[in-house]
Amino acid sequence: MSSTLPLDSARGPLNADGIGKNFDGYWLWEDLSFSLPPGTMTAITGQSGAGKTTLANCLGLLEPLSTGRLTYDDRRIDSLPRRAIAQLYRTTFGFMFQNFALVEQWTIKKNLAVALENKNLRGSTRRQRISDALHEVGLGGREQDPIHMLSGGEQQRVAFARLILHRPQIVVVDEPSASLDETNSATIIAMLRTLADGGAIVVISTHDTSVSSACDQLVDLADAAHGTEGSSPAPAL
Repeated sequence: MSSTLPLDSARGPLNADGIGKNFDGYWLWEDLSFSLPPGTMTAITGQSGAGKTTLANCLGLLEPLSTGRLTYDDRRIDSLPRRAIAQLYRTTFGFMFQNFALVEQWTIKKNLAVALENKNLRGSTRRQRISDALHEVGLGGREQDPIHMLSGGEQQRVAFARLILHRPQIVVVDEPSASLDETNSATIIAMLRTLADGGAIVVISTHDTSVSSACDQLVDLADAAHGTEGSSPAPAL
């Protein structure tokens, strides 16, 4: 695998300013302020039920905030109309969900081709990029394998290959080590590091200390329900 996966152009940080999430009068977390610079991996940590996935979803504009604001590259993004947010999904954000969001009846190639739909590439170029991405994740030559025949670790590699093809500037990942053994977990974290080293902002919700310790900084939700700031440094690799 390449040591870095560079982006086409560098952007500014993703900043959260006094953000909060309220459900029926209950503050899941509130008054969070932090900055996520390009080229870094940030872990969202906290106990079960603390709202780690919800915060990741809000940072990825998949859920609305109750208070506060998000800015990216000096532009407010949380209050954009849905059409503008949809454009950001195509150009800026990439996601890796726990269920990998793959179509099980499709082949690897067909799943990955979706990431190139808006790239205006010739068929031969698309095929080569898919081939290159699969070699990056150790699945070279397996374009025609159906998703339902793959192990969980292999499906996660396909999901990562999709990120390589999409080349997002902000990557939101939910519990990347869930249901994976130690070896596959370490592999996927190393893959995410290549995205960060290439200039991406990588945000990971996790309960796994081996994942959070591999990140550059933490957003800890332990006290966030009481309005305290939830950002603290973690040792860089």
